[in-house]
Amino acid sequence: NAGHVFNIHCQRPLLPAQDQRNSGRCWMFATLNLLRPNACETLGVDDVEFSESYLFLFHLLEQANLYLERMMAWREKPLDDRTLRMFAGDPMDDGGDWSMAVNLLHKYGIVPKSVFPETYSSRNTEDL
Repeated sequence: NAGHVFNIHCQRPLLPAQDQRNSGRCWMFATLNLLRPNACETLGVDDVEFSESYLFLFHLLEQANLYLERMMAWREKPLDDRTLRMFAGDPMDDGGDWSMAVNLLHKYGIVPKSVFPETYSSRNTEDL
């Protein structure tokens, strides 16, 4: 039945949207924006912004580590191996998903944007 009606009212005020600029970090912005209302309520403030740049730094470090671990594990593979070529062709990108964001939060925590602000590089991740 396609006649479903969803009628959900949020009791909390909407917080201002954040601009991810020219980055592929929508997954990180979405995750951190889900945390903002509860954080505001807990901290007794009207708004709080979390640092996507902070988590993105660790996302890149985790990807670099994964790349190095795989290259060590695959050191005996021939250079024309399809898996090796695919992985080596694009070892790091700015994309991610919910589970990646949750794992980064559990491992590295969270900081306010004022502590770890956006930079040119974090706003333009496709250039990295």
